[in-house]
Amino acid sequence: MAISKELNQAISDTYQNQSIGQELVGAINASSNMVQAPRVATISTSLSPQSDYRVLLNSTSGSPVVTLPAGVNGQTFAIAYHPSNSQTWTMTPNGSDTLSSAVTSAMSGKTNVNIQHLNGVWYAV
Repeated sequence: MAISKELNQAISDTYQNQSIGQELVGAINASSNMVQAPRVATISTSLSPQSDYRVLLNSTSGSPVVTLPAGVNGQTFAIAYHPSNSQTWTMTPNGSDTLSSAVTSAMSGKTNVNIQHLNGVWYAV
């Protein structure tokens, strides 16, 4: 399931203004039956398909890495950079899965990206 334009915009707005952000996330969760707020990652992390639909990256040191799970067609994650983040995160796919060039560019450019798995490739959607 790809996230809606409204959710994508709300996620972007959330990370630009934290005080309003929590209210927006709560409203989106309530209106869409999503009960999960974004997880904040401050160090290298592995994403879980059961609990990490939305992840906020916020590291101030080192070379942090986001490791993706074994992909399942249609699986989606929303990845966003926190305004306080000062590091470029690297994304590592699992096994023989690969990243599309758009995902790689987004990560190196510290750009928020929604990714979706299809036939062994994680695409920006």
